Amino acid sequence: MIEKIKSIEINERGLKSKYYFHPWIYQNSCKKIPDDLEDGELLFITNNAKKIGIGFYEANSLYAIKILEYFEEFDEKNFDLEKIIRKKIEKAIEYREKIKCEKMFRIFYNESDGIPGLTIDKYENLIVIQYHIEGVYRIRNIIEKIIKEKYSECFFYIISPRKKREWLGEKKCELPYQINYNGINFLINLESGHKTGFYLDQLNNIKYLSQFIRSGDLVLDAFAYTGTFALFALNQGAYVDVIEFQQKNIDLFKKICELNSFKNYNCYIGRFEKIILKLEKKYDFIFLDPPALVFNKNQKKKALQYLHKIILQALNNLKINSRIAINVCSYALTDNELKKTILSAACSNKSILRLIYENRAALDHPVLLNFLEGDYLRCLCFEKIS
Repeated sequence: MIEKIKSIEINERGLKSKYYFHPWIYQNSCKKIPDDLEDGELLFITNNAKKIGIGFYEANSLYAIKILEYFEEFDEKNFDLEKIIRKKIEKAIEYREKIKCEKMFRIFYNESDGIPGLTIDKYENLIVIQYHIEGVYRIRNIIEKIIKEKYSECFFYIISPRKKREWLGEKKCELPYQINYNGINFLINLESGHKTGFYLDQLNNIKYLSQFIRSGDLVLDAFAYTGTFALFALNQGAYVDVIEFQQKNIDLFKKICELNSFKNYNCYIGRFEKIILKLEKKYDFIFLDPPALVFNKNQKKKALQYLHKIILQALNNLKINSRIAINVCSYALTDNELKKTILSAACSNKSILRLIYENRAALDHPVLLNFLEGDYLRCLCFEKIS
């Protein structure tokens, strides 16, 4: 097998990635990219003709190579790709067991668990494997073999880099898949849902923040997707308004409400910034969770301007001594400029906000110091004290 794997030579800049164990190598960190490389091809990374790692070639990316493994000393005789993959998956599972994950959690989180472009989510007895890049999809047989060994009792659903969706093997379950979490029935939509159909990264934040909601409170869940926060609020006895752009997500939310016998809600379909102007209500809790706004650094200024606008609009509809949660899911927005933007919006509203909660993604989305790009989510909750 080793004879079939091509090599790519990196320069001194590329060596910095190895020094910091960073899993991405830029195009301009490669001395020469061979013309015959295919997207997703497995490559040895070399420096001065010495093999120092192995990774996947990315043809249409700023990063030429997504690293699978760096070598201190390459042992050609004992090189075993399946052994490398197995060790990473087993280590990821061991970590989830250590932090006592149960029912719904992320088994494997891309580069942060050591395999770029691989996401594996577990919803009780349903496991969803999503391949984000072609290279990792090419070794799917190894990955799926190991996961099936570990969770033999489960159903397996596969999402390819081109968003093809299929069951693994003959074993299938009914979709949407129903699960009970924290006393609430949920439906997990895989056939047309975004990513793996349910946002596990926010689950710990939503569960924690829902404790601030009292029976009879008026709550707004904005950019709601399928309304996870709304469902927790309804379970607390609140009256809930839901704003969501896509009809299919509202339809699924309504089905989930029916499952739980929740009735105290209103749904509004469309853009938040237009709908909020028509709602002449004052809320006890507002949950703002817009989609990813920044995909490159050039978009950051515009994203902060948009956040300022929607936060100001939300504060106009928030009661004094009530709470607002503001969420971002872009790594570029996790610095102090986010808080400065929130402060600016609060000042425009002539409000003073007290920070009562700040957190990142759940522990099943681990953050590595050498890969801070994986630390993409912030959840901040404020109390409007004046």
